[in-house]
Amino acid sequence: MNEAIATLYASAFQAPFDTFQNFTFGVVSEVLPFDSAAWMVGVHEINQLNSACYYKRPPIDVPRYLERYGASDGVRTFSANDPGTPYRIEDTIDLEMYRTLPIYLEAGVAGGIEYAMGITLREPVTGLFDFIVLYRADRSSPFSDAERSAFELLVPHMAAAWRHRQIVGLFEQSKGAVLGEMSSKRIHAVVDDFGAVYVADTDFAAALNDAFDGWMGNKLPPALQSFVASEERKTILAGLEFVINRSANRHILSIHGGSANAALISDGERRTAGLFAEGHTHHQIAQMLGISHHTVRNQLANVYRKLDVHSKLELVRALS
Repeated sequence: MNEAIATLYASAFQAPFDTFQNFTFGVVSEVLPFDSAAWMVGVHEINQLNSACYYKRPPIDVPRYLERYGASDGVRTFSANDPGTPYRIEDTIDLEMYRTLPIYLEAGVAGGIEYAMGITLREPVTGLFDFIVLYRADRSSPFSDAERSAFELLVPHMAAAWRHRQIVGLFEQSKGAVLGEMSSKRIHAVVDDFGAVYVADTDFAAALNDAFDGWMGNKLPPALQSFVASEERKTILAGLEFVINRSANRHILSIHGGSANAALISDGERRTAGLFAEGHTHHQIAQMLGISHHTVRNQLANVYRKLDVHSKLELVRALS
């Protein structure tokens, strides 16, 4: 298991971009055997499919499948309603009853599927779902409880490795961009031409939440959408410097420099740092704000780290 997880992450810098999801299925199959698989990304609530990857099976006509069998696909429905938890067919319905339904008699038999086990991961920033499902054709080989647990452990690493590979791939494709550009003072998101967010650092989401009131994710704020749709490479919006590295249909949008880290300073940290810059001692600040001396020290340490300053003079300059 540990070797498989390590391989997934290491391969984000090695395995070909176009076949990376299939590559992850191959790695997982060494730990958890299966005959075929599918990996779909989209918005479950409106049955929107953004992308699909099929492993050792032909593509599915998803709209037709959902229209015909969506209501009886317990694996998809249960996992979507309980993200992070894997479900087998037998976890959602009695197997003998399932084998009397059209979903089995038509889609299952035609696809050589006796057993399925799926899990949904929901990305909180974008609202997108990753639905990953494994299939077996041998009726004498159901997925065991131990395999269900292994699947639950492996899938988050599959998804994380794929996100890493997307970011690396975009830097490989972007003209003049290099991996070294991803410094500690830059926070990133992967977006498309229309401003939809596919992958985002936690700090990126925090910065946008702070800078754009009411921003909830999935799509960039309108001003940023306009920037992405333009031909400009840099812009300053809401006090933040944004830089974009473009590729064919996905782009890396970054917040650069001190503005990126400054956006992550909390209101409490701002108050403490402001009083300290004015000349107040730790003890005085603690009394003025009604917090502990320990909290003052921690908040100042956070501000120094986020602004990358190393003295009180540098702090005063940064705050101004």
